[in-house]
Amino acid sequence: MDFDFDEEFEVDSPDGASASSSKTTLKSKRRRRGELNSQEKTEDAKAREKKFCDKWLGEDMFKGWVAPVEGNKKYVRCIPCGRNLAAGRSELMRHADTEVHQKNAKGLKGVKNTAEALQQPPRHRRAEEELKEVVKKSEIKISSFYAEHNIAILTADHLVELCKKCFPDCKIAQNMSLDRTKCTAIIQNVLGATEKEDLANDLRNCKLSVLVDESTDKGNTKNMCAVVVCPRTGSLVTQLLELIELDPTDCSAANIFGKFRETLEGYNIPLTNIVGLACDNAPVMVGVHNSFFSRLKEICPWLILLNCICHSAAIAASHACKKLPAKVEALIRRVANYVSGSPKRSAILEEFQEYYHQAQLKMINPSRTRWLVLHPCVVRLLDNKVPLQEFFTLMALEDKKDAEAAELLDLLRNPIIHANLLFLKYTLQYFNKMNALFQTEDIMIHKLKEVSLTYLKQLCQNYMRPNVLPSVVTIDVPLEEVYLGPGVEEALKDIPLPNDPGKSEIQLVQMRNNEIKTFRL
Repeated sequence: MDFDFDEEFEVDSPDGASASSSKTTLKSKRRRRGELNSQEKTEDAKAREKKFCDKWLGEDMFKGWVAPVEGNKKYVRCIPCGRNLAAGRSELMRHADTEVHQKNAKGLKGVKNTAEALQQPPRHRRAEEELKEVVKKSEIKISSFYAEHNIAILTADHLVELCKKCFPDCKIAQNMSLDRTKCTAIIQNVLGATEKEDLANDLRNCKLSVLVDESTDKGNTKNMCAVVVCPRTGSLVTQLLELIELDPTDCSAANIFGKFRETLEGYNIPLTNIVGLACDNAPVMVGVHNSFFSRLKEICPWLILLNCICHSAAIAASHACKKLPAKVEALIRRVANYVSGSPKRSAILEEFQEYYHQAQLKMINPSRTRWLVLHPCVVRLLDNKVPLQEFFTLMALEDKKDAEAAELLDLLRNPIIHANLLFLKYTLQYFNKMNALFQTEDIMIHKLKEVSLTYLKQLCQNYMRPNVLPSVVTIDVPLEEVYLGPGVEEALKDIPLPNDPGKSEIQLVQMRNNEIKTFRL
């Protein structure tokens, strides 16, 4: 056996210096110390170099989680961990026994081959993506909650921060980011767009009814809402399809219909799917020859028009009230304008209301277009009649030149005016009840005939004979038997008898005739 003495032991050279550093040291010791030179390191690395063998892919212990690195046989890819490892067999076996690898490898259960495994991201990346997806869904749900319950979106700036403080151990809450800008964008671009597209898909293949109405605000832009009634999820639903912007300088029937048609064509909804139209009674909407309805009728000959029931009731009440003296409505307007025109007058009236134990409420000025609002105005005036009379008496005495106060005082003391106010209080309640009934969110169209006949009979029984005959001449009761409502007869008895008794009788007859005309209209 040959024995290299110089390789195994340290020896002194004759001149006292080692071969390289005056001493020759074992190579393994120098390797551990890191004293190898560059050439020795290169030779040592080549001697220990290991390469990946393709046959390992067929072995059970490596199947499904090991993949070769393209162009480099010195490394292999661990699919669950997403890392490149040295290609040594022993290194791979040691890595397979680590806790981190076994935890990541659980996500690959059910994977049949390496190609399928390569398509899946590493476990930590999958966890991050799953968290992001859950956070995204949570933000969308919160935004939908804001939209569904009409909550002020400004509170979104504070809600998420509150959730983070309340749930510090929840990763979902900690990763959420939802301010008012993002919440608005989600509602408009995600929820709104998705719901519109889903609704449009359903409307393309079913029959529908359309409800249209224009905005009446004082803004420079005019909008028309297009609401559809259609069968969805096994029941009839009412949903807003689009808020259509109109040209305020041209709200003709042609322009309104053109915008409506353009909107439906943008969603690829055929106009021929429309079977019903509901709108107000404006001529531009329901006119016979040149209207929104007439243009839609040309495309859909089967179209059914349903006028707004509440609007029709308001028009009927408006035309009926024209038969009453104009001073009745004028009194309500003038009293409201006189009191509200001065804070001092309002304060004085409140003192009289408090003295007579009346609620300290302001006088209401009736709308010129909403006739059904007249009823609460009449009720308010009648409830405060005594405080108003004392108030205007004081105003007339303090300022002799205040002709308005003196004239309003005379009107408030007029029994005919008072009787007409009581009559309005009695009759307008029928229209208000009918209006409230058909403004509910429930479907009431099937009760239209029944309810209309009921209110019609209630009105007619005030001035028609119970045994109504076919002859129009004999269906009315005698003039003196016409029922004008509670309190009216007592008010008529308070009319002072003038010097000419016939004149008083003429006033009563004229009033009763006006009331009958109001009933009939």
